[in-house]
Amino acid sequence: TSARLDARNCRRPSPVAGDTRGTDAGTGDAMLASCSIPGGVVARPPGRMLRCGSTSPATARMAQTWARTGRRGVRGRGGLTVVSLARPSTAAASTASSAAAAPSGSAWRGDTPPQSSLPYNPDGTVDYTSIDDSPISKVLISTIRGLLVREVGTDTDPRPWTEFNAVLTSVREVNDMKGTARDVTVRAKRVFAGILPALGIGWIPPLWKKYVKGSTPQWAANYAFVLVFTILFPWLMGPMEGIDHVDVPVPAGLRKVFSFLPATVSVPQAIKAERCRFLEQSGCASVCVNSCKAPSQEWLRGGFGVDLHL
Repeated sequence: TSARLDARNCRRPSPVAGDTRGTDAGTGDAMLASCSIPGGVVARPPGRMLRCGSTSPATARMAQTWARTGRRGVRGRGGLTVVSLARPSTAAASTASSAAAAPSGSAWRGDTPPQSSLPYNPDGTVDYTSIDDSPISKVLISTIRGLLVREVGTDTDPRPWTEFNAVLTSVREVNDMKGTARDVTVRAKRVFAGILPALGIGWIPPLWKKYVKGSTPQWAANYAFVLVFTILFPWLMGPMEGIDHVDVPVPAGLRKVFSFLPATVSVPQAIKAERCRFLEQSGCASVCVNSCKAPSQEWLRGGFGVDLHL
């Protein structure tokens, strides 16, 4: 289970479909970092069916069984839910080109899913240059690296502070420090909690909990976090899109003034990233669980009162 993943026991994603070494036993949520399953990160309210599968027949049959029996592959406990799906990071360029040429469909039916909306490097890895060139990305990457270096006590990577792969060096060093998996989670949580103060906006979490959380409709609160993820964190999770839309009625009074407004507007309540960059490039289930999954859940729950689940 995620609680038992040793901080230094770095497991790369297993090629065996259905491997559940990364299962969160407390909620029955499958940490699919241990399976050969394409996809990304999905942030969604609980109670929604999530069907996924790799192009391997075994995984496709497993997902089809879920569909027939109604078994949920992922279930949240309340609030906003984020589900991690992993895609092997060593895809060859030939695989990428064939996947791009294939029509998009449902992976759980055995169709070849889209692999990436971004271009590929010659070695078959995804080219994130267009995302990393963003000023937002540069500021957040350097901020995160500074907080990680503070935890480690020294900076051992000579690459620029705005380079994502250099951040992973400090992430692994934090993950490999002496202690248990819980110790890693506590360190990583300090890093997450230090982001907003380092940017000079540490007043946002208490303001949100005191004035916004209790007075904002759930659809609006979910949409706020959709905007946060899609605007601020593509450098960490890759391209994202809003999904699980709900129709929100437009106030009648507003429609009387602006007659061109529709009766309802469709508002996304969940986020889907086509592939998790952090999980893919770290290549380690232990780093994913102990340095991202658990600490980010705890930070957002304590800082914003949001029951986020990875």
